[in-house]
Amino acid sequence: MPRVLQPALDDARSRYKIVYGKCAAIDPALYIEDATITWDITPADELDVQVTFDEPATPVLVAAKRDRQNVLSN
Repeated sequence: MPRVLQPALDDARSRYKIVYGKCAAIDPALYIEDATITWDITPADELDVQVTFDEPATPVLVAAKRDRQNVLSN
């Protein structure tokens, strides 16, 4: 368990009756990607954490006539 999770769990346990915490391994090469984190409590009362990486957004190109104002795009 990473060193930052245990103190956070201990602090939360002083204020709440039930506390869940779990680490999910992430490939460091994927840190710059957008991800979705989903969690659930299983029937066995365990925290289940899933991390899925989103598909990169498709670049958008906007064209305009020269005599018009600039058009901004992502």
